[in-house]
Amino acid sequence: MKIKIDDITDNGLTVTLAEDGARIASLAEGGLDYTILSPVTGLLDFVKNDGNVFINGNLSAKLRFACSRCLKEIDLPVDSNVTLYYERGRDEDRDKEIKPSDVDVNRFPGEEFDTDEIILAQVALDAPIQPLCDPECKGLCSKCGADLNEGECGCHREGHGETKFAKLKDFKVK
Repeated sequence: MKIKIDDITDNGLTVTLAEDGARIASLAEGGLDYTILSPVTGLLDFVKNDGNVFINGNLSAKLRFACSRCLKEIDLPVDSNVTLYYERGRDEDRDKEIKPSDVDVNRFPGEEFDTDEIILAQVALDAPIQPLCDPECKGLCSKCGADLNEGECGCHREGHGETKFAKLKDFKVK
C-alpha cells in the first residue's frame, strides 16, 4: 500500500494492514530463508512534523522455517513493534561518516511510503536467526542423517555424543 505524505494530516494517519505474505516475500527476490504465511496484519500510525515522518505501530505474521537442527518444517509467529523515523532526502545526501544520531534515522526521497517495504524489513529483523522446532531438538545424525529426535539411529557413529572439542578435555597447559 502506498501512503502519500500529503495524505498524512496534522492529526496523523492510522493505517490497518492485511497483506498477502507471498507478495511481500516476492519483494525480497528469493533472498529469504523462510516463507511468509498469509496474511501479514498490522496497525501503523503515521505522524508528520516539518516534512519528516514518524511511524509507530505493530505487525504480526506467521513464518514457516526449516528447523536449524533437524530440518523439520515449523511455523513460528512473529510480532513486531515498529518505530521508525524518516527525514526527507536521499541517503546520498548524508555525509560519508555516519554519526550516532544517524543510526535511527531513515531517509525518503519521494512523496510516498510503501508499506510493503516496511513490512518486509520489520519481519526480516524479527525473524529468528536459528529457528528450532524445540529447544531440546537433537538434530540429525552427522553420519547417516537420521532424525535423532525419533530415537538413536544405530549407525554406531564414532565418538557418539562427543563434540569436536572432546579431545581437549585431557589437554593440560604446562
